[in-house]
Amino acid sequence: MTMVRGLLSIAYRYCKQHEESIAAMGLLYRRPWPGDTVANGHTSIVIQITPYGSLYKVSQKYYLFNELQRENTWVATYGWHSNGHLMEIGGYRYCIFDPKQRLLYLESFDDDACEKKVEIYTAI
Repeated sequence: MTMVRGLLSIAYRYCKQHEESIAAMGLLYRRPWPGDTVANGHTSIVIQITPYGSLYKVSQKYYLFNELQRENTWVATYGWHSNGHLMEIGGYRYCIFDPKQRLLYLESFDDDACEKKVEIYTAI
């Protein structure tokens, strides 16, 4: 009986974390531009995720004084192992969700520089 309870507890936590990661995709995430030189932090990078058929469209928008400067968009697929994450199709970008702390980690690999970088975004 204890083993059954343990298995049910694991299954419950798995489903609950999956549900929280799916819900986290509906939030907007923001961070300042690196090297922000504009007074009062009037620059920001915003990530928005929208359903795109059975996939997801990830938009990374750069704003200066609330005016859109440029936008990067890519299509991703959802994966769930130990946490929810989106994997770029045909590229090297991953959105990893931390629903408890309301964070999104954008991990990317730059082919030219041969380096991996991680940017941290906060839900707004």
